[in-house]
Amino acid sequence: MDRTPDELMVMIASHLEAPLAPYAAISRRWQDVIEARTFSEIHLTSDEGSRLKFDAAFKTTRRRRMLQVLDFEVELPCPYFDKVQARREAAKNNAAFTEANLTLFQTLSVWDRDDTNVWFNLAIGVDLVGRSPRSTDMNTNTYIPPNPVNNWIKYVNFDYAILNASGGLPLVLVVSALKLSVSYRLYHPNLLTTLSGALPNLEGLDANFLAPARRLPNMRQSIRSSMAGSLCAIAANLHFLTCLKLYWGDCEPSSLRFPLESYIGLDSPHDRFSIAIRRICQLPTMRHVQLIGNCILSDQIFGGAADDSVWPSLKTIEIGMALTAPDARWYFTGNPEDVEPIEDYGDSEGEIPNGSSVDAEYPNAMVWAFESRWQRENSKNPFHNFRTKPCGAILVPFLTSLARATARMPALRQLELELSFVLFVGFYRPSLPKLERDYSATTMGSFFDAHRNHSKWVICFDDEAKKNWRFPPVLTTALLDMSPHIFRGQALYRS
Repeated sequence: MDRTPDELMVMIASHLEAPLAPYAAISRRWQDVIEARTFSEIHLTSDEGSRLKFDAAFKTTRRRRMLQVLDFEVELPCPYFDKVQARREAAKNNAAFTEANLTLFQTLSVWDRDDTNVWFNLAIGVDLVGRSPRSTDMNTNTYIPPNPVNNWIKYVNFDYAILNASGGLPLVLVVSALKLSVSYRLYHPNLLTTLSGALPNLEGLDANFLAPARRLPNMRQSIRSSMAGSLCAIAANLHFLTCLKLYWGDCEPSSLRFPLESYIGLDSPHDRFSIAIRRICQLPTMRHVQLIGNCILSDQIFGGAADDSVWPSLKTIEIGMALTAPDARWYFTGNPEDVEPIEDYGDSEGEIPNGSSVDAEYPNAMVWAFESRWQRENSKNPFHNFRTKPCGAILVPFLTSLARATARMPALRQLELELSFVLFVGFYRPSLPKLERDYSATTMGSFFDAHRNHSKWVICFDDEAKKNWRFPPVLTTALLDMSPHIFRGQALYRS
């Protein structure tokens, strides 16, 4: 057994069933293999018993080197599921969230200083998940999504009074990947500013956020502005970041007559959110960016018409966009009289809690009665899709900026942008087998086969939008500067 290759022992161990402790007693090599499997991925909760077990298990540098993924779950004290959350309850949750993360970061901050300051390699993916007692069905132990009326009310954030009194989050140098999950809670974007300042060695960041509902325009502007500030902080703090995955969930208006709010300030024509994304993409270390979830973006994400800055290392970028622009315009226009609205829900009695009354203690029966009214006030009802004509005033500058930006991406292998299932734009360098498999059964598949060894563009509109679109010369020139091979077809939807 002493001559058995390490790779074979690891493969054997992966097929063993619990309990694994007896196998660790076979030999020292088997002890190393079993412990490496046991301690590579750890689930830690914020209660004291779980923390004490974690501290005992990872006292030594040898054991700490085995840790690859730390799944950290914060238990929040106040219910969230069955009523509108009061402000004082949100404050208790923020305090608990802050104390739990302070404890975790204090523990991890000393790991790299063990053994006379000898540095060792340790990659940890931290999954911060805040759960409250009523986020789960007690009978089946399965997650219950909050009612939409209660959603979008309180965001979990750090209690900065507690954080500042403690001197802020301790610096942690051993974490190379961070994941912020939105499975159970709505996280405030300000978390990213604080976390990026305490985790300077991050190479990967996967964050999930949800924008407030459209019936709360002031909150939408505030949260989006906070996200722009956090993205700027990421660009300034994280000098080793190579991969960013950002989900920015938002509700596209189903009623396309819905009035939009502007995110462009009166004193500045710039969209800070789009500019911040561009700064991150242009970091010297950045390789992969995924920005999905119906993001509201302008052409400033690609620098606009006069920009000549370089995106030095970016290899892949994927963007999911909304039909709306930050200046309260639509990327597609149309005549509302051309189609009849479709009513999906009937009217209901009662009033939705407005911004001034969301802290009241509403009885459960009242809260659950607001569904159809919520649908209407959040532009989800009625469905009224008449916008099928591309708005050249903003869509052409956007696509032209995109095409010109690709010329300043020397490492680019793949770019994909989808605008709310209406428009798909892709740019691909030669020999990408994954894409050829994805589209092998379509007309695009034969296009990829014919141009396997060439760079190529793919631009697809849906049926109605395609009838109203003509390629303007300025855009055609920008596209041809990168590649003469352009596929123009119907928008494709991949699973």
